[in-house]
Amino acid sequence: MKSFKLILSVIFLFCSKENIAQLDSVNTIQLNEIIITATKSEKLIDDTTIPTISISNKEISSSGYTSLGEIIAEQTGMTIMPTYSGGESVQLQGLDSDYVLILIDGFPITGRVAGDLDISRLSLYDVEKIEIIKGGSSSLYGSEAMAGVINVVTKKNYKEGLFPGISYKYGSHDLHDISANIFFSKNNIKAGGNLNYISSSGYDLIDTDDTQTVQPFNRITNSVFIKTSQKKLGNIEVKARNYIENKDETVFITQSGSRAKSKINEYNIYFKYKNKLHKETSLFFEYYNTLYGNEESLLVNDIFQYYEFNQSVKRYELRLNNNDIRNLNIDIGIGINKEFVDRTNFEEKENLKSEYLYIQNDWKLNNNINIVSGLRYDRHREYKSQISPKFSINKKFSDKITFKASIGTGFKTPDFRHLYLNFSNTSSGYIVLGSNILEKTIKNLRESMQLLDYSGPDNSILSPEKSISLNIGINSYLMPTIPFEINFFRNGIDNLIDTRVVGQKTNGQTIFSYFNIKKAHTYGIEFSSTILVSDFFKIKLSNYHLYAKDISALKDFKNGIVFSRDKNTMQSFMLSNKDYFGLFNRARNQLNFRTNYEIKNLRTNLIFNLIHKTKIGFRDTNGNTYLDKYDNFSKGHVIANITIDKKILKMLRAQLIIKNILNYIDPINYINNPGRSFYTRIIFGR
Repeated sequence: MKSFKLILSVIFLFCSKENIAQLDSVNTIQLNEIIITATKSEKLIDDTTIPTISISNKEISSSGYTSLGEIIAEQTGMTIMPTYSGGESVQLQGLDSDYVLILIDGFPITGRVAGDLDISRLSLYDVEKIEIIKGGSSSLYGSEAMAGVINVVTKKNYKEGLFPGISYKYGSHDLHDISANIFFSKNNIKAGGNLNYISSSGYDLIDTDDTQTVQPFNRITNSVFIKTSQKKLGNIEVKARNYIENKDETVFITQSGSRAKSKINEYNIYFKYKNKLHKETSLFFEYYNTLYGNEESLLVNDIFQYYEFNQSVKRYELRLNNNDIRNLNIDIGIGINKEFVDRTNFEEKENLKSEYLYIQNDWKLNNNINIVSGLRYDRHREYKSQISPKFSINKKFSDKITFKASIGTGFKTPDFRHLYLNFSNTSSGYIVLGSNILEKTIKNLRESMQLLDYSGPDNSILSPEKSISLNIGINSYLMPTIPFEINFFRNGIDNLIDTRVVGQKTNGQTIFSYFNIKKAHTYGIEFSSTILVSDFFKIKLSNYHLYAKDISALKDFKNGIVFSRDKNTMQSFMLSNKDYFGLFNRARNQLNFRTNYEIKNLRTNLIFNLIHKTKIGFRDTNGNTYLDKYDNFSKGHVIANITIDKKILKMLRAQLIIKNILNYIDPINYINNPGRSFYTRIIFGR
């Protein structure tokens, strides 16, 4: 409550009568950033028909943050959640990372070994901007974009010349973060490369045990690109990226002589070609190939165990864009996806091939109305083909009020990990079993006397997920210095695929598997506003309120068939609707508060950021399979950060970053949070 009072006091202070004159002298904020992700064509953010966020290079670099998760945590409607291995995944409008498509320069990032894509491994040093599209975008991007899209756009548009740069960050937990890049531009050729190295000694949140919470690790990311533009040949761009991570793992099975290591190796390459057929028509061809490998080795009492996960994704897409004189922009695309997954303990290498076709019409009816409609057809090998439509509109009632609304459907088939995964995490003490191998694996564990407890189904057949996404919002500039956005959202999902604890092995490892929630929905409201106190002081305030429910659970609670147990008397008692909290791993409310104070004569920025989350239910502790008020919850908490950004010379700046000032720690539920941390950073270059 103290944090809320502080925020309200600050807002009242700067909006008091003494500051009105100063406020009136500041120009209205104009959202004139160019966005590509929303429609695959250049578009002003004010003209988009769906909720859109653009994070500039200036905001990223001045924050002192160096990973994608750090900057995403501050955005409206988005929540960063810890992964079981100590990484970070993103939720968007109450939907898990499975439904959020992560792109680098328009091409997808893979590596969801146990479900979540760890976005902490994505460096921000060579990033020009980040585009975030909220709401179902399956009509354009396919099944992984049911919740939205995050596109990381790297730096390429340099003026002619040679541009070197380097950054070094050091701080708590013996963190070393070194980045270097070089860009070259002359005539019609642009080329460059980036190298990033991160290492840490890890940290321990529980002093009483024999292991560290997060073990020592090192990561290397390097990338190169070349881009050329020829009048006759067209535009050609090629980029290659490699990511390597090595980690000493905690061995959950505490036996003498136990050691474990893990290694991730990821390769990405893409080729993009654009040729202008004539004044209004352009042809695009894109090829993408990624190889992801994860290796884990475990030595227990001289017995060596080895686990390997390999994933390969190839995508070919041909797209035709026509922008005629009638303000109609049409995109037609056709593509092929090829994927294979191989895992130790898979009975065989699994592969999947799918084809898709989409069309999108972006129609500017007049200066005040913009309509975007789309339709996508996906053909799958094992499941029925699906058509995904979408419709959205942008209506400007005046220069001060804009109305946006969108509705779209999504379709997502169970992937290889849902069906065939047999993943054992030695560091966090759990295993994940795909639904198609669950019955057989449980049988083998039971026969070998390795199964302590099992409460899952005898067999589990997963069905494809279907969704309907709705967003309705208003952008307002009624107050010149206090523009704000309000957006209502609702996502309805049939057969939502979720994870659940189904048992425990005799060595203490928790057993997870996948199951369908017949009907679920997430709905809520988002609010954000940027207050221009003066030309050197800015306040950004946003709030996100969420309800995420299992419809079947609501019926079961209402019908009186859900029970809990008193921990003292062990007596069972019936639960009611008011006891049901919702889906696991979701906060009801998140408040973001950020200030940026610029001291011009000292060339210094002072940035303060605060994130407040309400309690989150992580585990079912009474065995009824639902999240009720008697289960395990993390406490509501506040994370506050400070960055001092000092420009020393034209191309040299220094930063001091203090994260988690209040030293909030939850060693059980938030293992990605090491507590209060201090960092310094030196940046040279553009």
